[in-house]
Amino acid sequence: MEDEQKMLAGYEEAYEFLDAKSIHEMRQLARAFGVAKPSLYKKHDLLVHVIGLVSGALPPEQKSNKGAKVKGGEASAESVEKVREVILQCKARLPYNTAAPRPKEYEFNDSGETSRQNYASGEKCAEGIVELDEQGGGRLRGTGCEAGENDAWLSESLIRTYHLREGDLINCCVENREGLPQVVRVLEMEGLPPVYAERKKFGSLAAAYPDEQIVFAQEREAALRAIDTFCPIGYGQRVLLVAPRGTGVTTFLRTAAETARRGGARTVFVLLGQRPEEIAETRRDFSDGCVAATGFDEPAVRGAYMALLALERAERFAERGEKTVLLLDSLAALLQALRGAAPFSEENQKEEWARLRAKSFFARARRLESAGSLTIIAASGALTEEQTEDFSSAANAVLYFSARLAERGLFPPVDFLRSRSKRPEVFSSADASALAEAREALAETDDPADFLRRFADETRKTDAKKL
Repeated sequence: MEDEQKMLAGYEEAYEFLDAKSIHEMRQLARAFGVAKPSLYKKHDLLVHVIGLVSGALPPEQKSNKGAKVKGGEASAESVEKVREVILQCKARLPYNTAAPRPKEYEFNDSGETSRQNYASGEKCAEGIVELDEQGGGRLRGTGCEAGENDAWLSESLIRTYHLREGDLINCCVENREGLPQVVRVLEMEGLPPVYAERKKFGSLAAAYPDEQIVFAQEREAALRAIDTFCPIGYGQRVLLVAPRGTGVTTFLRTAAETARRGGARTVFVLLGQRPEEIAETRRDFSDGCVAATGFDEPAVRGAYMALLALERAERFAERGEKTVLLLDSLAALLQALRGAAPFSEENQKEEWARLRAKSFFARARRLESAGSLTIIAASGALTEEQTEDFSSAANAVLYFSARLAERGLFPPVDFLRSRSKRPEVFSSADASALAEAREALAETDDPADFLRRFADETRKTDAKKL
């Protein structure tokens, strides 16, 4: 009793919220959060178990099919998320961590590649991203979406039990069965106890125009600050970077990722055919995100599967309510990878299949009603003029980089007279009339780089006065 009171300290708001629900609702929610036999508990005990499981004060229970009259799937995704939100808000306000120390068998290495032995049961613990196959099963891939020969299998029944989706990050128990590693139990999903209920689905959520801007105002470079005014970028946009070689597009992608991360967004990188040192640097600097990358010395087709899995990973973030920014370098490399993965032998069929899949990939960016957003910022790479036009028509923001401006030392060398952003008035506070005057002045200047530097200085002064 004393341990129970200690565990509930600070969770009074969550307890009252759950206590207002009927015993039938609580049994559904308890089953959804992994309580094995909810029909055997009194209401108070159900409340304690749910709060303990969600907060991490209690370890996850072994999944049981007994007591099937109460099904976790009957609890709606909205009610499950609301309960989790209320409990975690209480936890965030605590002056100390009430979570029980993770048992030895639940310890994970940071790399996600090595597992530790559970000496009590002979199982191993592993961490990875779920990739599904056409037969209904799947494999546990690395945290960077990479495939390995010893990746554990996921059975169709386990996927159904835990309602797993492609792109989910799970911590799990793995056993060798018939000489093959197989996931037998999910301990955590996205660092939280697994939920045995359906969740919101990305594809079923309505798309909406962006309502929040990715703000570059803190950056020192004049052209970066100018993006906020001349070509604002919103969370949920499809942003195409039409950039010749040597114009700093890779550096801009990293800067955009850092800016979005400061704004509270998740970052997912898809780097195809890159230099090994650039991949290592990105993984080091963005270790809190997902970096799916292939080197220029690896088969291009490998990048196709990693890119598609990384997109699913980004969608899982967005449907949970998070702002997510996927940075792709590049569309040309993605097209090449998809051609190699195409299920056709004729070249024209491969080309058309790759084009449609790449365009579908780019089109997934959107803000979701009642959820988060997925922004895709994609470098064009060596696209043909026809391909560039094809992706430009799908984009709702296009930044054109200029080799001439790059030679003058401007970063990023954006040609703002050609660049555009759709419906910026929805998410940007920039004054339309002032923007029109600035564009006109930019068109008349002989030195765009100098104009943008002076423009950035003026906006800094204006911002300082507002403060």
